[in-house]
Amino acid sequence: MEQSLNNFLKDTTFPYKATSTEGPSGAAAQTGTKKSGSLPSGTKPSGTAKSGKMPSGSSGTAMGSQSTSSGKTYKTAKAYIKSLNKNGTWITYNVKKNTATITSMKAFVKHCKTASKDVGAFDGLTRQQTENQLFATSGSSANHFDSTISKLLKQNSAKYAKLKNYKASYAKAYQKDLKKTDALGSTMQQRLNLYNPMYYLTSYYDGYNTSKVAKYWRIRTGINQSDTALTVETNLKLALQQNKQVKSVDFATVWGQGHTEAERTGNNETNFIKWVNRSLK
Repeated sequence: MEQSLNNFLKDTTFPYKATSTEGPSGAAAQTGTKKSGSLPSGTKPSGTAKSGKMPSGSSGTAMGSQSTSSGKTYKTAKAYIKSLNKNGTWITYNVKKNTATITSMKAFVKHCKTASKDVGAFDGLTRQQTENQLFATSGSSANHFDSTISKLLKQNSAKYAKLKNYKASYAKAYQKDLKKTDALGSTMQQRLNLYNPMYYLTSYYDGYNTSKVAKYWRIRTGINQSDTALTVETNLKLALQQNKQVKSVDFATVWGQGHTEAERTGNNETNFIKWVNRSLK
């Protein structure tokens, strides 16, 4: 987190205007004047949930606006850091060196990483998430696929039954869907394994060392994206670095940007092509 913030301070020319722009799932990205290049813009993927409405929990909020005002211009880096510390100091700033130190991860999460999805973020209770459609089968355009949620619903049925709007049919729907297979005979768990890169990268899973892993990886995320915790991309990075088949992992999570084509500077397509060319040398 600290590296990401210091990259931002290094890359950004002040005055800096913080604006919130929507990427996929509505998460916000801040844009401003950079020392080189311009920030990419993110656009939402087309289509909505089957009901015609955005899935519950995925409408998103302007994540950057929790700690910095959208559209506000900060004359100096010191003024920007001061705005982040408005409700309590969690960043110390060295003006001479133009560097910052984050003193509280809890405060970072509170200011920059508030979750925008409901519990059961990707496998919705009513199959309302886009990910549920990914696991469609013949005769069913959306299915449950998360065995952990299914187990919790079964184990805590008496407790959950006391909650407002909870339905016993939720647990039954998960159990039913998890037994389904697709046209090729693949189970939900087998399909989920194919969708999860960690299945092939860590010894925790049976798929470890069963595939040929790419030698070179480039990973970019916006630090303010609120669809998942930062541990998701960080764990992927660490698993790749520990895999003997991998030669290089070019990783960065970009301060002030959300769920979009996050880049510190320049254009995402140009940066990606340059990385490919470097990797092929």
